[in-house]
Amino acid sequence: MTVELEVGEAQMQIAGCTWGLRRDQAAAADAFDRAGFDTIDVDPGFGPAANWESALPVSCLAAGHLFPGGTRLDDPEPDDRAAARRHVLAAIDEAARLGAEVVYVGAPNPDEQAMSWFADCVPELAAHSTRRGLLLAVEPSPPRGLRTIGETREFIESLGVENFHILLDFAHCLLVDEDPVAAIEVCGERLAYVHFNDTDGVNDNHLGLTDGIFDRRLVEEIVAELRRVGYRRPLAVESAPALPDPLGSALKTLEVLKSCGA
Repeated sequence: MTVELEVGEAQMQIAGCTWGLRRDQAAAADAFDRAGFDTIDVDPGFGPAANWESALPVSCLAAGHLFPGGTRLDDPEPDDRAAARRHVLAAIDEAARLGAEVVYVGAPNPDEQAMSWFADCVPELAAHSTRRGLLLAVEPSPPRGLRTIGETREFIESLGVENFHILLDFAHCLLVDEDPVAAIEVCGERLAYVHFNDTDGVNDNHLGLTDGIFDRRLVEEIVAELRRVGYRRPLAVESAPALPDPLGSALKTLEVLKSCGA
């Protein structure tokens, strides 16, 4: 059964995450274009790797992917933390050139020192994002330091940084028994972007929607709540190269979203 849009309601844009397919970014962008996606989300290095001007628009760049040499923003080594910051700053510049709206990084490790090192880098990254006209977001991701949307919102508010927001992955909510519909309200004005995929309830395996523990009613409730709060950016579909058919799983999520009111 397909949810009918209300009079005056526009279809929501749906993005495909290029890192979720078993192919290079240019080929992934082409596959999403042919499959009927509206925009794409990309890894750092997409610009030089593809003729992006003729591909789908870029809506988001994963600035926290592909850190050099395994470095991290919460790395114990100061030189490695600096290298990770330079990587994200360059990714922010690339995102601006590509016309993206959002850049994001992953959550830090859960220990207090790692959280502190991560917090130290946020003002610089947020300020640079603001200069380039982008929203900077963090993706809560169990079992890392920011497990839930509630914890993440508290962390963000404690920093007092204006341009620091939340990327809400609804499958991550289910991994920690957090209500994904209520999580939208918890994000409030800090909601920058969303990821859709499914999970078996134990692993963050990026299944197609309804291939795990999501059902259509929950997807409908999430989409309706996003509309209610005025969310206007794309709904990003995240698959995984390790799946038997990554593109097929992404297409399943695309179909479910469209039939559930997106």
